[in-house]
Amino acid sequence: MKRTIGRTASLILCPLFCLFGGCVEPREPADPMLSVNTLIEAPEDYARVRIGTPEWPIPAYAQYLKGVRICLDPGHGGDAHKRAYKRGPTGVREAEMNLRVAFYLRDCLEAAGAEVLLTRYADVDSSLAERAEAANRWNADLFISLHHNAIGKPEVNRTSVWYHRDVDHRPSNLDLARYLAQGLLNAFQFPQVTGDCLNSDALMYPGGFGILRAADVTAALCESSFFTNPEEEQRLRTPEHNLSEAYGLFDGLARYAYAGLPRVELVEPADGRVIPGQTKTLVFRLDDGLRSRKSWGSDRQGILSSTIDVRLDGQPLAFDFQNKGYVLTATLPDELSPGGHQVAVQFVNKNKNSVLDPRIWIDVPGAAADASEYRLNYRAETDPWLQRQVQEIDRVLSAHFGLRVEERAVGLLDLTRGRLALIRPDEMFYAASVPKIAILLTWFEKMPESAEELAPDVQDALGRMIKLSDNEMAARFSRQLGLPAIADVLESPKYGFYNKKRGGGLWMGKHYAPGDERLRDPLEDLSHAATVRQCLRFYLMMDQGRLVSPAASAKMRDIFASPDLEHSQSKFVKGLAGRERTILRKSGTWEDFHHDTAFVEGEGRRYILVALTESPRGEEYLVELAAAVDDLLAPAQADAK
Repeated sequence: MKRTIGRTASLILCPLFCLFGGCVEPREPADPMLSVNTLIEAPEDYARVRIGTPEWPIPAYAQYLKGVRICLDPGHGGDAHKRAYKRGPTGVREAEMNLRVAFYLRDCLEAAGAEVLLTRYADVDSSLAERAEAANRWNADLFISLHHNAIGKPEVNRTSVWYHRDVDHRPSNLDLARYLAQGLLNAFQFPQVTGDCLNSDALMYPGGFGILRAADVTAALCESSFFTNPEEEQRLRTPEHNLSEAYGLFDGLARYAYAGLPRVELVEPADGRVIPGQTKTLVFRLDDGLRSRKSWGSDRQGILSSTIDVRLDGQPLAFDFQNKGYVLTATLPDELSPGGHQVAVQFVNKNKNSVLDPRIWIDVPGAAADASEYRLNYRAETDPWLQRQVQEIDRVLSAHFGLRVEERAVGLLDLTRGRLALIRPDEMFYAASVPKIAILLTWFEKMPESAEELAPDVQDALGRMIKLSDNEMAARFSRQLGLPAIADVLESPKYGFYNKKRGGGLWMGKHYAPGDERLRDPLEDLSHAATVRQCLRFYLMMDQGRLVSPAASAKMRDIFASPDLEHSQSKFVKGLAGRERTILRKSGTWEDFHHDTAFVEGEGRRYILVALTESPRGEEYLVELAAAVDDLLAPAQADAK
């Protein structure tokens, strides 16, 4: 109604303006090479109301997509300001067609029971690494980057699908690319084809496409058609054509799942810990993706024996395979160096599909590490075994409590072995009370003599600030120090707890009391902020005696401990209840933000755990995370000896 009234009023008033004030020259038409919303508008549920109809049926074989985790990456985005960038002859944007095809493909897949994640849901830009990392963190089974192609020859229009590096690099990549290509060829029926539409990305760049190089899961990239072809550009504007493309991809994926998605599982030792002198073999259970359906003849072998291959760090292992139970037993060498090792188990099922992820990490315990010289900088590498274990814990807990990828970040540093695991370590969160540790650090930085002579009442007040999260005490000290002084310490080269060039970090820019004084962080305008990496570094440097001085670090440990004060029985402390653990921690909660950071030791364990969450169920996640990590780090028999 408002649109009708506004248009009517303008028709009446326009001649009056011309009569009394003169007419204004009409504006030049907008530059089509800078335009947005270049597709023909369609209802949000355009695909959903059509999927399952006779024209767009869900085939019976699509039922085997149920539970398959598929990450869709609509290429580009956030680039409309770049004139003529990724646009067709009349200005239609590739980023928009990619996103709509992704939405329609998601709707098809979800109708069949698949789990789907998109790397973007709007016209925004993110790096190739961030897009691939979304699939990696989510533990996707398949990652598909959706694109449309361009060339200086407008008559060209055909399909191509790309895999990373060579055919032997990860055979499942080739499987995925093959089924996607078949789906697109069936959907489009273009008169033009190349002799082979499956291409290695090394044809374009020596290192391949960045998005495929960064993907740690089975992945492929589609260039479905050429938007530089004038007729195809106009078709790509229409929801009908977008749905046709999405449906072709969906059908290819359904046929892929129907042919079986092979997997491998380590069953002994289940936790991947190999005890020197005791563990002689590794036992795997193979899954051809077909036998569990219990079809007629499913008890017969559906794995090609000649394709079974087991390698430890690239070297072949002797093995025995039994069709009954699909059990594979590999013999380990007599000596294995301490640390993480990669085992790759590869095979092909009778439909010629390869294992989605053939890699399994095992861990060989060794002597305790000296963590006194460990440096947790931006180049610090994660331990493959520990990283996989923490990712799996996070995957299970986040699914159970409904935390999305962007709603949590986790870091674990095992000081007994010098092993690191990180999930979104440099993502900055509003941190509630966690930055009170910055007040403590600044107090000793500005008053180093306190390390030797600290009045009991001051130590008690600092303990209440840290262990009880007392806001009154925190405000007392931050006002005495001043917000600029705290910021100077956090940003100083000595500590680097906040770095604008690295996405921020630990920040304390508002007193924990009523008042208008604020010194917000320069990047995201947060009053209190933290990242996993910087919280880990704080505890590590305190343990190493590198906060201010060895004496000051020791005094800070005493303040964290404050044995006369009781921990709040929440988050990590609740998760570790009943276990003989020494816990130095600083937690924080505000609305849906639930965080905990802790140094934990006891019963052969010595580690730092940090988790930041933004979810109504973040508290529950933190409780279970602490228990699971503590169980994970239980000393192996060899360690105990």
